[in-house]
Amino acid sequence: MESYRIYINTHLIALLAIILIITTVLVSGEASYFYLLALVQMPLAFIQHLTGIHFITSQRTRSARITKGFRLYWILSIGYWLGLFVLYEYINTGRWLMDIYLFAISWPIPIYQYWLVKNSYNDRLAYDVTKPGGQ
Repeated sequence: MESYRIYINTHLIALLAIILIITTVLVSGEASYFYLLALVQMPLAFIQHLTGIHFITSQRTRSARITKGFRLYWILSIGYWLGLFVLYEYINTGRWLMDIYLFAISWPIPIYQYWLVKNSYNDRLAYDVTKPGGQ
């Protein structure tokens, strides 16, 4: 259960950092501060993929809904990385399109995975409570 708490707290800390960066951009009016989001995104992506691998390799008591959700997560992640590769290698895009792809398109994936992990945690808690003998 502790791994769930670590994961959830990591995302909450990342959310706080994102809010601080966006507030800094809005207050200062300097858009270049958006590149600080990369300092949050890269470690978050690493943790996110490790968590995805963990959920795939240890599908012991997960509900069918959570298992299907993680399949969709991997499809979205692979699609995102393939799209980034195609944008970078084959399409001569302006810098603005790459920035939008890097800093806006990528955020629904960790939000979706956070939702999956939170639901998996809640399912596990419900299972522990309904088990004979409590926890």
